[in-house]
Amino acid sequence: MNSSAGDAIPSGAVAQATEISDGDLLAEVDLVAPEEVWGPRPGRLVRETIVRCGRPLVYPAGTEDLPVPARKRLQLGGSRYWGVVFAFDLGELPPDYAVTSVKFTVRLADHRLTAVGLEDGMAFTPVTHEALERARSGWLGRLRDAGPEQVTTSGLQTPCFSWSYSGAAALRARSYTMQAWLEAPATAPEIAGTVQISAEISRTLFRRSVRHVADSRVEIPFSEAVIAPGSDTASVRLCIAVDVEKYSRLSNDAAERMQHRLVTVLERTLDQAQVNESSIEVQEQGDGRLIVLPAGIDESQVIPALVDGLRLALREINADFSDHARLRLRVALDRGLVKRTINGYVGTSAIGVHRILDAEATRQALRGSPQSDFVLIIPDHLYRDVVAHGYGTLDPAIFERVIAELPGKDFSQPAWLYVPKP
Repeated sequence: MNSSAGDAIPSGAVAQATEISDGDLLAEVDLVAPEEVWGPRPGRLVRETIVRCGRPLVYPAGTEDLPVPARKRLQLGGSRYWGVVFAFDLGELPPDYAVTSVKFTVRLADHRLTAVGLEDGMAFTPVTHEALERARSGWLGRLRDAGPEQVTTSGLQTPCFSWSYSGAAALRARSYTMQAWLEAPATAPEIAGTVQISAEISRTLFRRSVRHVADSRVEIPFSEAVIAPGSDTASVRLCIAVDVEKYSRLSNDAAERMQHRLVTVLERTLDQAQVNESSIEVQEQGDGRLIVLPAGIDESQVIPALVDGLRLALREINADFSDHARLRLRVALDRGLVKRTINGYVGTSAIGVHRILDAEATRQALRGSPQSDFVLIIPDHLYRDVVAHGYGTLDPAIFERVIAELPGKDFSQPAWLYVPKP
């Protein structure tokens, strides 16, 4: 139950800061009630308000994410556990109307799946939270607005469960979030089902308060694929993150051409490093990529070969382009425990490689070296383990020690920058 109230939001409007975006929208439906509630013409339905339902966010639940009883069952094997985040926005109501309660119901299509935990709001381990934040482009951040409503849940240990919100005062028009933990057979290919919403609405008429129920009348279907068993094994991997300079300024056609050139450069770079391409995992990001190399590689050979390959590939692909049209990259390497999940990767290196890539020191290095095709940044531990020993063509002396900082993420750590000479 949420017990802390956020700032008041005027009735009849969802705050823009918490509104579910079109890209994360599952459906927008009307809540309707029989018109006979207010007068003649029985059988006709009146639209009371709209509700925007977010697309469910599914993630593999680790031991620390689960409720305590489910943690014990997880250790016995045979089942898998998933966290699912649901969300909806209440829409506008006329001035003399108010929502006094609302119920959000989920029915799973596969009755072998059951809810082992239900919660209002969100509770994640730090690593899971970071991964989900990136996977849904800030969706979680827009849905942290806690409310004073009383919340009750029902349906534990069943495939049909619900959250009911009520309060002494009218419910605020805001984004509501709910979280379920599901137990599923290891072979379940998806999390699918329907959601349905109903609300009790109060109308003040001639100084009297009259209440009636409005609902969505339809069950809204959803389906989210889950990753195959065994594909989410955690292991120590070398991660590469790249980002194209000034990509957002390009027209659509130019951006598409730039993406093709980026993919070509990265393919040539990996060929130079002689990494088995069938073991490489890639996460596309439009203006960049996250590449996870296979476990057990010889970093003393692969890292120098990656740097050499990147330098050559960029030189070749930029040879026929003006300075304005050149492909220029920020590149970061990091190594650590990584785990593939339904929404991307979790783990220290999957997070850390993006932190140092986005640090101001990295951005400033590329801005300050307009003749260089790329800049490379690596964390201190990777420098000490590999670069400091002078493997291949990597000269430790050409790396500059910096502090990679992202104040907004409370991130600061020593790192090493390499800016190749033109």
